[in-house]
Amino acid sequence: MISNETSLLLWPCLHSIHTISWDLLCILCRFASIIILLISIVCFTLNIRLLFSNRCQNSLVISLVLASFMVLIISTPGVIIQLFTCHRHCSNLYCRIEGFICYLSGCLCMLLFIMLSIHRYLSLCAHDRLLSYQSSTFICWLLSMAFTFPLVFDYLNFYVPQGLNFHCGINWQDQTNSSRFYMLLSFILIYFLSFSILFYVNIRAHCIVRNFYPRHCLSPSFSERSLEIDSIRISPQTGDFEQSCVNRYCIRKASVRKRFRKDYHFLKSLHSNKISNISYIHQRCRLKLLYLCDYNESKH
Repeated sequence: MISNETSLLLWPCLHSIHTISWDLLCILCRFASIIILLISIVCFTLNIRLLFSNRCQNSLVISLVLASFMVLIISTPGVIIQLFTCHRHCSNLYCRIEGFICYLSGCLCMLLFIMLSIHRYLSLCAHDRLLSYQSSTFICWLLSMAFTFPLVFDYLNFYVPQGLNFHCGINWQDQTNSSRFYMLLSFILIYFLSFSILFYVNIRAHCIVRNFYPRHCLSPSFSERSLEIDSIRISPQTGDFEQSCVNRYCIRKASVRKRFRKDYHFLKSLHSNKISNISYIHQRCRLKLLYLCDYNESKH
């Protein structure tokens, strides 16, 4: 691994750039910058499509998209420029901002994934009203800011260049007691506890789904016939919704049949009284039009 002292000699600052080097290491860095640029364009496009799609309906998913945008807009351009020119930015302010954004995005994504899994588990248990999406999003942002923002002011730890000094992050080499306490606390809360909750909640959700659905329901042949059978009632809310839909459908069909009976009796009385053929044909056309209109309404 190249040390920081060696990397400082290999990569001069951007303000001192005079000529562009074409050695093997710089060529590899430029190739890496092109790859990162293409990946960033694809990710940016996918985020835009997701942001304006129907899938992006709650604040947790919107926060995931915003976290990705922060990295793509603030951190990625600086890394691409440094790799393409083989020069470091040498800016302490930019290093603090980039390190803060990257670490904030990582902590935020971890907490958001946990909250999404918890909401999924609560919805399966029919307790989805216990925790709202807005409050979950606020908790995720608050915890992420509490862990990352103090480091901007060199409190507990600070952001320094890492690797080839193209990227900034936490100073993992700091041996002070406050820094050790911060890294231990962040490891327990952000990584260990988060992964434990994520693992437990997803295992429990999988067990609940397996208990609700029989084994033959999970086979591919059953999925092909899923449109022909009734959905399984997972919670009382879904059962009440289905019952209300059935009641509305029965009321509509009863009113349609009642209207048909009235028209039928009217036509029968006209036929028994031997009215003229013109009025009889007119009423039959009216009956057909009513039937077509009711048929179209029942389809929609």
